Amino acid sequence: MKIVITESQNDRIIKLMKQLGNDYTDSEGRILKTDIEVEYLPERELYMIYPIFYVKSRKELPYNFYKHVLSQRLEDYFGVSVHTAAARVKVI
Repeated sequence: MKIVITESQNDRIIKLMKQLGNDYTDSEGRILKTDIEVEYLPERELYMIYPIFYVKSRKELPYNFYKHVLSQRLEDYFGVSVHTAAARVKVI
């Protein structure tokens, strides 16, 4: 299914994805903060996110799981295809 999105709608979606994605934390308290960058890829008709998870410790953090949860959350919320690149993890 092809979705037609205007440039202003695209800008609004990217802005809202950043806001929602930057508020993402896990329920166990392992992820303290998240920063994401969002890019629209028109040739593939999807949004690509690049997450950075800030944690206290890298031990026992299944960040690959959390990057997919974040991607699915954004996809469910906005109704557009969202994929995620490799997540980066920073200890604070």
